[in-house]
Amino acid sequence: MLILSFTLAAIIFCLQGVACLPFSLTSFAPFLSLLILSYPRRKDIFKMMAISCLVGTFLDLFADAPMGLFALSYTLASALLSRFRNFFLCEKPLHLILFTTFFSLSVSLIQIFFFFLFDRRIPIQGEWILIDRLGVALLDGIYALIWHAGPFYLFQKARRKWDLYWLKTSQT
Repeated sequence: MLILSFTLAAIIFCLQGVACLPFSLTSFAPFLSLLILSYPRRKDIFKMMAISCLVGTFLDLFADAPMGLFALSYTLASALLSRFRNFFLCEKPLHLILFTTFFSLSVSLIQIFFFFLFDRRIPIQGEWILIDRLGVALLDGIYALIWHAGPFYLFQKARRKWDLYWLKTSQT
């Protein structure tokens, strides 16, 4: 399930560069949200943070922001939100959407803080933080619903039907 989610996120990341969309999605937010929700044990937190750091490093290679900004922000957001993963289930589409929205919002706020610290060229205004970052977080939630939760839900339904079909044929 994580490999499919990573593939879907990589496809959106590549399409964003080609299509020149008027808005920018946090393309790996649903993948990282699903990654955080799927690691229930406390000792696997370092594996999860390492994967989110690798995803951030991958994004840093293609960004014009200071090197390490995405890796640091994704790792910090994963560490912060891993404390709240017990309140969400990775099997439920609504939980994935809400957690993706929270993840995107926290990544955006962490990036704004680091932009303020390291790159003073960008003017940071209150309206921009509220409208643009909150709007992007909500768009990421909708993107997680359409592009990630939808295929997972259909896959689970098809698998359940397939199992019922084989159960009925084996009993006859």
